[in-house]
Amino acid sequence: MLVVDANILIASILKNSQVRKLITESTEILLAPEIIFKEIENHKEELLNKSALSNAEFEEILSILSKYLVIVKTDKIQLYTEKAEKIISHIDKDDVPIVATSLAYNSCPIWTDDKGFKKQNQIRIITTKELIEMD
Repeated sequence: MLVVDANILIASILKNSQVRKLITESTEILLAPEIIFKEIENHKEELLNKSALSNAEFEEILSILSKYLVIVKTDKIQLYTEKAEKIISHIDKDDVPIVATSLAYNSCPIWTDDKGFKKQNQIRIITTKELIEMD
């Protein structure tokens, strides 16, 4: 079981790459807090410009990728938010839902390429490179 950070999902939307392949071929259960979809929606225009995807292509890719994720509702992680804030908010408060999701699932590892996560030592962080090397 792994929690997928927004940067991983965004990378897999922007480019048909190793990251997308890892998501679609993973044997792991991949968790994502529902709030990262709101974050992606908030940055949609910027992402469309970076990717050169049409709106329809963007939505289709996001829809397909979503089928490989277990989307965790905000109320499921609410009890873990305070502890998550203590772990990560001094590094990046936007990462609290990712950490709270991990805590809600027995502190399962977080898949991210965000170096900020490595500044905490309570939850195991796995990068894309490390994930590839594990295969």
